[in-house]
Order: sequence, then structure tokens, then C-alpha cells
Amino acid sequence: MTIKSKLKEFLKEQHSYLKMISLYRKVNREIGKIQHLIDNILGYYVIPFLERRKVFKVNAPKVLQFPVNDICNSHCVMCNVWKNKLGEQIAAEEIDEILKDPLFEKIQYVSLNGGEPTLRKDLVEIAKACVERLPELKTIGLITNGILADQILKKCIAINDLCSAQGKNFLVSVSIDGVNHIHDKNRGAKGNFESAIVLLRQLKENGINHSIGFTITPNNVYWADDVLAFCEQNGINSYEFRPAVDIKRIYNKGYEAQHPYSDEEKFHLAMFFEKLSRDPKCQAMKRAYRNIADYYAYGNRRELPCLYWHNGVTLDSRATISYCYTESDCFGNALQESARNIFESNLDHRKMIIKNKCNDCYHHLDSTLTPGQEMTELFWRYKAILTNRDEKIKWVPNVSRNNVPDRHGAGIWKKVLITGWFGSETAGDKAILGETLHQIKLRSPKCKIAITSINPTVSRQTMRELTDLNEAEIIPLNTAANKNVIGEVDAVVIAGGPLMELPYLRYIYDIFVTANKLNKERVIFGYGVGPLYSSEAIHIAKTILKLATSGFFRDEESLQFYQLEDDVGKFTSAFDPAFNYTYRYIEQNKFLSKDKCIVLFTDQTSEYDRELNNQQNFPKFAAAFLDRIQNTRKYEIELYPMHNIWQGKDDRIFNRKIVQLMENPESVYLERAYLPLNKLIQSIGNARYGFVVRYHAHVFLTAMSIPYLSIDYSGKNQKISRLLKWLSYDQYSIPWRDFSSKRAFELFMKIENDQEKISKKFSENKHIIQEALEKAYRHCLD
Repeated sequence: MTIKSKLKEFLKEQHSYLKMISLYRKVNREIGKIQHLIDNILGYYVIPFLERRKVFKVNAPKVLQFPVNDICNSHCVMCNVWKNKLGEQIAAEEIDEILKDPLFEKIQYVSLNGGEPTLRKDLVEIAKACVERLPELKTIGLITNGILADQILKKCIAINDLCSAQGKNFLVSVSIDGVNHIHDKNRGAKGNFESAIVLLRQLKENGINHSIGFTITPNNVYWADDVLAFCEQNGINSYEFRPAVDIKRIYNKGYEAQHPYSDEEKFHLAMFFEKLSRDPKCQAMKRAYRNIADYYAYGNRRELPCLYWHNGVTLDSRATISYCYTESDCFGNALQESARNIFESNLDHRKMIIKNKCNDCYHHLDSTLTPGQEMTELFWRYKAILTNRDEKIKWVPNVSRNNVPDRHGAGIWKKVLITGWFGSETAGDKAILGETLHQIKLRSPKCKIAITSINPTVSRQTMRELTDLNEAEIIPLNTAANKNVIGEVDAVVIAGGPLMELPYLRYIYDIFVTANKLNKERVIFGYGVGPLYSSEAIHIAKTILKLATSGFFRDEESLQFYQLEDDVGKFTSAFDPAFNYTYRYIEQNKFLSKDKCIVLFTDQTSEYDRELNNQQNFPKFAAAFLDRIQNTRKYEIELYPMHNIWQGKDDRIFNRKIVQLMENPESVYLERAYLPLNKLIQSIGNARYGFVVRYHAHVFLTAMSIPYLSIDYSGKNQKISRLLKWLSYDQYSIPWRDFSSKRAFELFMKIENDQEKISKKFSENKHIIQEALEKAYRHCLD
């Protein structure tokens, strides 16, 4: 046997062995999930039922919330504990005695908090009492504001040593509510951010497990991503984000009503928590985060019970017992009466909280699935395995096109279905949608609109921004090919985004196939084509175009992608419809040119050039370029996002990276807020110059007649180079691969010198573009 054959045999054996190990681990995990399911059935149904029937005693709690004091050296905007003065509080010796009570015999986790718990001189003794008196204790957690870093560290080291000696875990959660002054503003303590950072560094140096807790308020709603970036940069893999809510324990009842979020802030929170629910580091919290996202998007009530529903108890610094931290009243005194008796004699109050309060509470995020939810999750998991679900584009059969009899155009449409990549739209996609709606409504004012959506939460926000979309029906993209849906409309219009290599392309194909069978009009409105790489995607795109009854493309190259002899005259080309939407807004509102440069950058993606992600130096070069502009010119620099959601990369995140690399980050304006479409146009419309990356940033500034430096990330003969060639503006563009601060600055000086020539060219182009678009509208809608 040769060495090669021996090696092959050995690898085959190893592969079989590894497969066996992998299978064993999978089976073991599933057994663990089934055991967890059984535990939940017992915990949520069987045991409470038996408790009510008094068959046996109440299930002992496993989680102890322990606010060890009721004072604080912070002045947080969402908490009123700091208004208290030091009062009577139980001593460590008394705590030791209380914890002997049978109520605490099953406690596995203790949270030491306050107030600020580290203000207690005997905190280590309290922790020692917990370790010694709680036989099933596994973990002690400590929540601190980090103000007195050195003092806190000493206590943390002592408690950590104590826990380690007894085989217990210790975790310190440091409150971080933003970066620099934002944190200090939310916490009401100047210098708090710096001291908290010092504490985090010291905890890491001493090998103490630590995490970050972020409390969201209107003060810091747009700074949560900065803290996520801080965690990534500092190797902090454990963090928790929670909204500030009304909590009895911290005396802030009425806080939520007094500090409401705007609609844009709610949408931002919905997107932020949706992003967290997909973060691999937040898997334990993903269901809770998904639930919070739905709450801010739709007002949905809480689905998952928290740990205090049946497993928790609170003991405060006065020795009183309560059920949860947020809604429970306090009962009795554990120094004067058995804690177990206090707990069991007030269960009707807990029942009232569960029935009336729990579904509207978003404070405690640690949750467990109910048995019904466990069963549902298991069902969908195994269904996905059995159906071998994947996201790849698959081959589709050839489809013959039916003739659409008696085509009369949009003037007679009573209802239309608009499809595309909506539900993940950029500002440019919204502008295309706005223009599509405008042209349809011009021809048929009472026409009803249905729109497909990848993410209905995003589409609901777009509905608020576009007047013509206010009463639209939102249909999930993957279900829109239903005959009942298509049967109700007069036409299907595809708008907003190119036919490109995306798994969703199959859904567009399905919609057009169904519309073709039902003889509905099928219109391509201002689309582009590409990039397309796989033969499957090319075939699907060509089939969609074959099934179309009329339409126009945003450029000539897209028009040339598919032409058959019997299709001559079906399509035409013009320009991107977002141009007309932007131009119309500019004409209706007054703008004054100011000495400022607008930056509309975006992170690189690989759908156009699959090697461009290797250009990791762009943020550094871009920061150096902006520094040079700032140091040699008097222009104000403002960075705005063309895209505000995590799906498709949030421009605000990328802009933060660039600003952090600048010499003087505080000297530029960085837009963190979510901007509706018209507010974005309003914000950038009075700039003197622009620096742009996104395709529709080019379109917007062209419509606004603002000279801009173009950075082409789409590659040779792709959408940006096509656009610039059409505009005769390619001399003012730099390919992404060749970008450098020096080259960009040289080109910017050329743009300054050529400003009058550029403005004249833009003015000439406007009339040509508008005429071409109006002709295209008539071609496909009349």
C-alpha cells in the first residue's frame, strides 16, 4: 500500500470518527433541550397547579435579586434612588441569618445591586454570607456604576477570590450608557465614563469576569452602536442592552410616559434589537431581543416570561421580601418572620402581576421559553432539517409568455402590486418607490397599492415617510406569488433595486410567473441589471424580463442585457427614477448653498467586485482626506447616511469608523439619528460639495446640482461607471481600489476649479434626464 493510499484511508477513518463525534454532540444537545422542555412543563404548569391545590409546598426560587442598599452616587435620568439618604439597612450578620431560611435553599444565582452596592463597606461580608448559606449557589453577579474604580476593584478582587475558593462564579456588570459625555449625561455624573473604563481595564487585568450593561433612554438611543463598537475594540464579548422602564424599586413610576420616543427613535430601536437578536454573542438573549424589536415596531406584548415569574425572589436592604424588581409590592420583614412564610402567604399578588403586568414589562430580559414555545421551536427546527432549506439560487424551468389582451395602461388600474427589494431599502430605493407611486397616482389617483416586503418593519417605516404609501397593504415577498394576491391586482410593477445575484430573485420570478398565468400587466420601472454571476441567476433574470409586458431601464447597458426580435420596442432606457423624486423635492423647497461638504460614504461590499473587501485601508485614507480638507479649507464637514438599517450595512456605523480615525473627531458633524427620506434630502441639499460612494448618492447630488467627488466601488462598466459615463462626469471619479487621500484631494481641487463648468453641465443634463424619464413613463404606464 502506497503512502498516498494509506493517507487516504487514515483520513477516511478520521472523517468517520469526527462525523460520529459530531452526531453524538448533536444528539446530546437535543436531549438537553428535551430535558429543558420537561423542566419548563413542570415549572410553568405542573408545579404551579400542585401549589394551588396545596399538594406540596411552593417551588423554591432559584434567583435572588438583592439590592443591598438604597442610595447611590450617580444621578441617573431614569432612576430616583440617588434622591434617597442613607437609612436603616440590615447588617451582614443579619443577612447571614436571613439566608438560613428554607426559601433560599435552592438559590443558584444572586444579583448584588442597589443603589450602588459597592458603597457598602461590608459588601464582601455579604457575598461571603451568600456563598456560605446558599447550598446550591453557582454564581454571584454584581452591578456597579464604576464611579469609585479603585475602591470597587478591591471589593471585586476580594469577592472573586472568595467565589473561586468555593468553586463559584463571579461576574461584574459595569454600566456603560454611551461614550464620553453621553454616558455622563445619562448617569448624571461627570467623569463617570472615564472611571468606568478604568474599572473595566482593571477587571480584565485581574482576570475577573465582566460585562457591560447599557440602559437605553432618549438621551442615548443613537449611541448604542458606539458602545457595541467599544466592546468589539476592547475584547468585551458579554453585554446587555435594555430599555429604561418604570420600576417600583427605583421610584421612577411615570418615567416612560414623561420620556417618550419619537417614531424614528422607535424604528431605530426596533432595528437595533433585531440586529442584536442575530448577534452570535447574544444567542442567550436572542428571543428577548426579538420580542423587544417587535414591541417597538408593532407594540407587541412580551411573549417570554422572565426568571421572576416562578423562579425569583427579591430581598432588599431593609429585609423586606418581594417577588420581582419592577412591579411587586414589598411584604413583611425577614428578620421578624420566616421569609418562606412571607413569600407563600402573598402568592395572590404574584398571580396578579403575572396576569396583568408581565406582558408589558421589558426590564428583566433573562427569559425561558414556555413549553408551547419550546414545542414550536423544535417543530420548525426539524422541519428545516427535513426540507433541507437553503438560501441558494436554484434553477427554474422555462416559462412561455402569455399575451396580455387589451392593455390600457395605469390609467385604469384599480390596484397594483409593487415588488422589488423593499423591506431593506436605502434612501435611493425609497426615492424610486416615491417616484413610482407618484407616476401611478397621477394616472389613477384612487389606485390602491400593495407592496411586497422582505422585512415588514422596514416597510412600515417607509409608509410613514411616503405619503402615497400611507394606506398600502404590505405582503411578505415570499408569499406574494399567491394566486389570490395576484388575482386582486391589475398589474405588477417591479421597482427599486437591480436584478442581481440575490436569493430573493426567485420570489420576483414566482410573482411574474403567476401574473403571467393570470394575464396581469407586468412592468419594469427604472430597473438596472447586474451584477449576475451564476447561470441560474442569469436565467431567472432573463425569464423575468421575458415575462414583462413593458418597462424601462435606468441605463442602456441594462437594456442590452436582454433583447429578442419579438420584444423589440417592449423596453426602453432612460435614467434612475430617484432623480425626478429628488429634483421635485428640491424645486418645492428652498435651499441656500453653504460652505460645507457633505460626506455620503458606505462600507464596501463584494457583490460587484468580489475582491474589493481586501481594501481595508479605505477608512484610514478617507479620514486622512477629510483631515486635509479641514486643515486647508474652511468648509464644514458633515457625514450623513444613505442607509440606516443593519440589513445591507448601516452607513452610520461606517461613518463612525472614519470619524474615529480623524485628527479632530469633534470638529465634524456625524449624523447618528435615523433620518426619514425628506429630512435627509433637506440636510444635504444646501451643501457646496459632496464626497459620495453609494450609487444613489450620485443621483441625489446630480439632481441637486451639487458638484461631487465620486468613489466608484461598483467596478468597471457597472452601475456607477455607467451613470458617470452618461453624465460625462467620469473624470471626477476614483475607483475604490485606487483611492488615496492624496489622489482624492488633487481631484477635489480640480472640482473646485471646474465648479462653474460642472454646474452648467448639470443644468443641461437636468432637462435631458427629465425628458428621457417622462418619455419612459409614457412608454410603460400609458
